[in-house]
Amino acid sequence: MQIFWREIEKGHTVDFEFESAFAGSFNFAGIFTIAPDYGVFNIRFNGQQIATHLDLFHPSVSIKEIPLGKVSLKSGKNTLTVELIEYPQGLTKSCFGIDKLIFSNQ
Repeated sequence: MQIFWREIEKGHTVDFEFESAFAGSFNFAGIFTIAPDYGVFNIRFNGQQIATHLDLFHPSVSIKEIPLGKVSLKSGKNTLTVELIEYPQGLTKSCFGIDKLIFSNQ
């Protein structure tokens, strides 16, 4: 499933929740949308800061796998929190998109 959040104002946050049957420490990456109307974000996973100033601006729309380090995945509910901290240059709103969450032991 794709997450697409639009018309975001600076300082706004959103929590995305998902369920997992597994628990443990995993390497985490996301397949993110990058585009001209995408800004800079902070991202937390289960309350832990995993990305600071993640810049998703790109002159054309594309997707990109971005590794975000080790996270503690819980069995049951997990939360990905996204906060817009900077607009794309010249804009007063932003978008955010993520297409896939990747957890691996490698």
